[in-house]
Amino acid sequence: MMLDAKPGAQSNESPVLGPSGRPAAAPQALVLICLNAMPILANASLVPSLPNFLRHFAEVPGATFWVPMIITLPTLCIGVFSAVAGVSADRWGRRRLILAALVLFVACGMAPLLLDQLHWILLARVGLGVAEACTLTAGNALMGDYFAGETRRKWLSYETILGPIVGSGVLICGGYLGTLWWRGPFALYAIGILVLIGALLLIWEPPRKIREAVKTTAGQFPWKTAALVSAGTLIAAMPFFSQNIQHGRIFASLGLSSSFEISLFAMIASAGTVIGAYTFRILPARRIEQILTLVFGLFALSFIALSFKPSLPIGTALDAVGQFAGGMCYPAVLAWALSRFPPEYRGRGVGVWSGSFYVGSFVSGVTIGVIGRFTDGFLQSLGVIGFACAVISLGLLIANLWSRGAAAAQPRATT
Repeated sequence: MMLDAKPGAQSNESPVLGPSGRPAAAPQALVLICLNAMPILANASLVPSLPNFLRHFAEVPGATFWVPMIITLPTLCIGVFSAVAGVSADRWGRRRLILAALVLFVACGMAPLLLDQLHWILLARVGLGVAEACTLTAGNALMGDYFAGETRRKWLSYETILGPIVGSGVLICGGYLGTLWWRGPFALYAIGILVLIGALLLIWEPPRKIREAVKTTAGQFPWKTAALVSAGTLIAAMPFFSQNIQHGRIFASLGLSSSFEISLFAMIASAGTVIGAYTFRILPARRIEQILTLVFGLFALSFIALSFKPSLPIGTALDAVGQFAGGMCYPAVLAWALSRFPPEYRGRGVGVWSGSFYVGSFVSGVTIGVIGRFTDGFLQSLGVIGFACAVISLGLLIANLWSRGAAAAQPRATT
């Protein structure tokens, strides 16, 4: 099945102008990029401190099952609630939803500084996940409203470039604060206050009269397109998150034990994400299946090679190759999704994309756990996923070659 879209290609769509009559520019884009980086903060700040949480709650029955959910629950909630957030963004308004969600983000994110019981902390993490579902969905919808064509492609690639930079800083800060106090990393959620101020001052709601005018000509929600976006996004998210949220296990399997050392090497490897996102930015527009052929091929190379448990320097370089693939994957799939939905349904469309992408985070963890029952260690489980990526890449390559051959033969068939 061909996915039929060029991420970032020029379209007939025009961006929505602001209250002053001017189009959105860098200030608005930076606020939206910060909004969309919130899930990174939720995961990266706590990953190095998971051993601290396990030690603190060691006496809680089932701690080894429940404690890791401090990290994974928000991501799961993004997957579950993004579709609802998308409907709310279309009906209630993008800006209102973002402002309310940022308040909830700060309150729930910092709540574990005061909470002692694990079940209350987990409940706060659910609230955090709901907030992130709203900010991510409405923020990406506004990215589609404010920008079009090559400008949208530019900011989406910069979003992916900034992500690992923010993530690296948060990772190091979270690891350091975790060495001072097991609750320390939760203080980082105060960053949401700064984002809230930026959103209050710089972002605006697309005029309702424009949205209503478009709605009268757009027809029903494109369910077939939504199903295609959902399936394609979920498949791409599986290897993305198999690496992205498993950095601690990758480097622990390569011989590191300190949470700070793991944070440091993960930060070094994340340079691959920056390079991958910039590569997406400078490449001419390509069909999504062409980009994913390369992405899955690089994931396969990284995962299969890591499964042989190389030395730490070589393993770090191989992890960076996978990061490069992820740096191309995220903006490409998001740009593809934004291009597939009309403006009045963009919130719901992005909700479908967000839900599928972050469900991939949860499913990838479960998949690795299941594979791990039949393999000898985590890196070997990652290698199995690498072989699956190789099969997908080969299938996409064959589909691309077949499509190109069919296109080349078509003019001769009509003469």
